[in-house]
Amino acid sequence: MVRRLRQVRRGIARAAFAVPLLATVLAGVAFARDRLPTIDEIIEAKTDTLGEAAIRQPGGPSYEFFAKAMPPLRYVNAAFRHYPIVLAAPRNGCKARLVSNGSAINAKGNLSTWQDVGFPVSFCVGPKEVAFGDDLERLDGPRLADGYLPIVGMSYRDGDTTYRQEVLVSVEPGLADHGVVFVRFSLDGGQAGKVTARITPSEPLHQVGRELRDSREDVFVGTGPNWQWDPAKQTLSATVTPDGEAVLAVCTAAIPKLPAGSLVPSGDEYRKQREQCVAVWRELLGKGVTLDVPETVVNNAWRAALAANFTVVTGATVNYSAGNAYQTEYITEGSRTARAFMLFGFIGQSQPMLLSLLDHSIPEHKYAVTGWKLRTLAHYYWLTRDAEFVRANRHRWEPLVKLILDDLDPQTGLTPKDYYASDIAKPVWNLKTNANCWRGVRDVAAMLRDMGEPNPRLEERARQYRQAIFEAVDKSVHRDFDPPFVPNALLDDVEKPYESLTASATGSYWCLVANDMLGAGVFDAQPQTAAWILDTLQRRGGVCMGMLRFDQHSKLFANERGVDDNYTTGYTLHLLRHDDVDRALVSFYGKLAQGFTRDTFVGGEGTGLDPLDKHGRPMYLPPCTAGNAFFLWTLRHLLVQDSQGELLARIALPPRRPKRTLLRARVPEGWKAVSANVGGTPLTVDESGAVDLSKQIGPITVRFQVHKATDPSSVSGAGE
Repeated sequence: MVRRLRQVRRGIARAAFAVPLLATVLAGVAFARDRLPTIDEIIEAKTDTLGEAAIRQPGGPSYEFFAKAMPPLRYVNAAFRHYPIVLAAPRNGCKARLVSNGSAINAKGNLSTWQDVGFPVSFCVGPKEVAFGDDLERLDGPRLADGYLPIVGMSYRDGDTTYRQEVLVSVEPGLADHGVVFVRFSLDGGQAGKVTARITPSEPLHQVGRELRDSREDVFVGTGPNWQWDPAKQTLSATVTPDGEAVLAVCTAAIPKLPAGSLVPSGDEYRKQREQCVAVWRELLGKGVTLDVPETVVNNAWRAALAANFTVVTGATVNYSAGNAYQTEYITEGSRTARAFMLFGFIGQSQPMLLSLLDHSIPEHKYAVTGWKLRTLAHYYWLTRDAEFVRANRHRWEPLVKLILDDLDPQTGLTPKDYYASDIAKPVWNLKTNANCWRGVRDVAAMLRDMGEPNPRLEERARQYRQAIFEAVDKSVHRDFDPPFVPNALLDDVEKPYESLTASATGSYWCLVANDMLGAGVFDAQPQTAAWILDTLQRRGGVCMGMLRFDQHSKLFANERGVDDNYTTGYTLHLLRHDDVDRALVSFYGKLAQGFTRDTFVGGEGTGLDPLDKHGRPMYLPPCTAGNAFFLWTLRHLLVQDSQGELLARIALPPRRPKRTLLRARVPEGWKAVSANVGGTPLTVDESGAVDLSKQIGPITVRFQVHKATDPSSVSGAGE
């Protein structure tokens, strides 16, 4: 049996690994089941009205519920308007841009935040040369091949003729380095149709055989046999019949001095390139975890998100995005992306990314990012127990620990003041920074003890550091507000409470840094403080569809009245650690339905909630590897393995026994865990489905036997 976390109707996972799942907390709702709130009601509310409504549904939160709540993501602030799909061979530096309505390859953004690549090739269809995809009512797609592969297909109807377009980038080494885009046109309906490709290079091209070259004889385009070249208009045109096709090969980076006839894409060549593309991507994704869930959209999304991140990453450089100003490595966001690769089994691929992050320096944010570096290193260790790698790179991480501890202020015990946030250049005693730095130091100390190199001095310094954070927060928290407000700017810089978080830019940034306050776990030993932070987010307008809200008040496209979901990971994992699985499911399905584009699973850094028209909402600078990582992290932490009445939990417990360790088997409604054992030794299962593992250390497998509550074999006293 495989079931959804809360209901029998749908399941979350059948996987090669398992983690404990937590209890359900229900929330009230503000709207009747048959009426969804309007966009204005959603934005003006101080609670997550859609999330609460989703929890109230029979069966709980679902993709289908959120998908119907508002139009999907579609538009960007570039001249090409429709969101781009980045295509490249895995980790290759040459990346092509397909405009998602099929109108163009490598279209120019005409805005400083977009990086233009190659030269534009735009597509028109029919005798009047109508732009492909211009009328969204007549566009079907785009969709990914097999639901997740980076081969993009769509169709567009013009009159009685329906044109099909499919696009991929070659994975063949000699072509992948030039980002060679193969485009195939065929007909889904009609007797015959005309396709026109308008070429816009920096200088006029001329035709040599079936290739278009510049004055240096560099190759820009290769054509199939039925394309006709018009040198005056710099256009290609082809007639497509029901049993025919028209194929182009467009070089994102021109290929210099290629021998004549080397790039002549026939239909057979296209099929060969497609088969190679399918094989390479399937082989790569097959090196990670084996994961299958009953919901097709979830299966497609996690594979597509991983493939997209492999497309955006260049070598070992963990790019935040591609084709725009974010095509660079940011340590905070990059660490989440690298760790998502680790969580999905790509240890060999993520190792050089980890080294790239450790070597990356951002002087103006040195404290803010150092904690993330150490946390990522420790996460790698706990997933691999690769002590040799940690020791071999001691010269990289030991100075980071020293930087934090040596620079702690003697009066406050905190790191020196740094920017409130990367976009708010006001130096403050920064809670978010200190939470991450403490977690980095604490994780390294725990890692060293597990490696057989205990450092009691470091462990004591980590304890003292956490206590200094607690004392600074205690002096700064506003207890005369409901809920009590925990500021990010502490002590003499203390910030005032926000009646509504998104009513100001700073309040919106508090939402984002609160994600790290919760995610670092610094307040796990002070649950009341964590509860205040969580309550502020949930009761002061900080959450929508389980994603953290954001309004920059800058009039910047898609950064007002929206969400910033890639800064939601810490919030969602905190929910799971504290038994609020329903709200974690809201985050998961909210992101899947409204933080990704439909069927292609592209997300941006920020997404606006206000639709631009009935077809879609705005997004800021997609794609976003950290946003993909948020979805992947959440899925990874929602998984159970469950087969024929047995639930397995494989756990790596620490070598030192905590005072108490409990594991709860959270099973679908109507089921109950009735017995459990470790290595054949029985364990007592309490009424909540929990077992006491306090006597256990190291890697163990807990086997639960589960039965339906109405099953006669589920008798009182079973498992004692």
